[in-house]
Amino acid sequence: MARNAHQVLDDLDWLGEDNLLFISDNANENAPDETGRANGLTHTTNTAVATAVATAAVLGLDVAADAPVDTPGAPDLSDPPPDTGPFLSFEISGAFLRNHSLEPSFAKPEGSPGGGSGGGGKPPKEDDPVDTPYVSPELLWSVILGEGVAGGTTDYYNITIEFYGDEMLWGATFNEETGDYSGGFIDAFLGSAQFLTSMIKYGYAESDYYGPYPDIEAGEAVSKEAEDLVIEAYLSDIDGVGGILGRAGPYDLPDADGDDIYEGFPTAGLMEFDTADAGNLFDGSELGGLWNDTVLHEMMHVVGFGTLWDQATEGGDVFGWDTLVGDTLYYTNGETRRPMDRNYLYTYEGEEANRQAEGDPVVFLSDGSYRLAVEADGGDGTARGHWDEVMYGNEIMTGYINSLDNGVNAGANYLADFTVAAFADLGYTLDTGTGSTVDYDAIAASGSYYLATGIFVDWSDFMVFDVA
Repeated sequence: MARNAHQVLDDLDWLGEDNLLFISDNANENAPDETGRANGLTHTTNTAVATAVATAAVLGLDVAADAPVDTPGAPDLSDPPPDTGPFLSFEISGAFLRNHSLEPSFAKPEGSPGGGSGGGGKPPKEDDPVDTPYVSPELLWSVILGEGVAGGTTDYYNITIEFYGDEMLWGATFNEETGDYSGGFIDAFLGSAQFLTSMIKYGYAESDYYGPYPDIEAGEAVSKEAEDLVIEAYLSDIDGVGGILGRAGPYDLPDADGDDIYEGFPTAGLMEFDTADAGNLFDGSELGGLWNDTVLHEMMHVVGFGTLWDQATEGGDVFGWDTLVGDTLYYTNGETRRPMDRNYLYTYEGEEANRQAEGDPVVFLSDGSYRLAVEADGGDGTARGHWDEVMYGNEIMTGYINSLDNGVNAGANYLADFTVAAFADLGYTLDTGTGSTVDYDAIAASGSYYLATGIFVDWSDFMVFDVA
């Protein structure tokens, strides 16, 4: 049964791009190119395409940034490839920037049909709405991850996670001695935040933001403090298994003059998942084992991977985000000359990630330089916000999560060193430990180990020392 993968959340006119996740068992809906599939189920790097990209001067099609995708000479990018099987797609929908059609899951109630009198007043008609007071979501637990949370002279990078809802919904266990929760759906958030706060070293000045996000939707937001990034986590009954899996992304960044040109890193973000789909990813027969992968992927978007690549910056602590992805659209033909076999891609322009990509599949330009490949397929948001699926397969920050063969290959997704370096390109200061340079391989190994086992181990334990 094909599921509607195109419904997204309503009128979230706030900064940051919403990561709309959806499950579809119809590959006609925003699927990657067929050349990137293996066995119709698990996406792996297509070596033939990668070799063609690395040896041929890629470059066929130059499409102006404002040109339609059906520019003469290029097939319509919206044409679906053949239906070959199920996949799970991460989509950055841009819903924090634009208006959409779906009623937000935390919308202020419109009221319900009334009945009876109201203290002697005129009884409402059956179709008259009755005002229902808005109630803010109930905070279950707030926890700060990262070093230096008890104070000190060094401002380390911290992530505060606020879990909303009851412990039964989260499947969590409360420890009366420590006051902490663990287990169930919560552990994936804790492990992902532990990894990211071990990767990024320094924080930034604490700031105010308006939240929580459901209160923004309801017009009831108040000023709050961030340390350094506050992530609000929700499990909600959205639409059952399939359809909308959830939304995630940053929603508040420093913007002193309100011109949508930003001066600093995200201070607040949202991660909301449909309870039924979360259960399917956690231990379901079809997608079980992919919950950690999904949460880490989405949390990296909240921190800024992909979601900030096209955002303008000015002054402050950040610069150049809107130059990280090139505007030229390229294609490769792979092994054939058929238009539908072309893999479309953009180039990634960040210096540090490209430096780390030596030896990986890359795009060689006519001047002899090379670039990482950014996804151009998959619809609004998947494109220009992820690594290219055909080129990088099981890397966790492509737009299509892998290992969906009924959980048989769960744990096969990995984190690449160039993905770690992409955070340096955003301007984050990454941890060097006791050394003077970033050990991208060790940090990537830590992330990959977490994806494979669900256990966080600090990257310093993966450092390789030369033996004299």
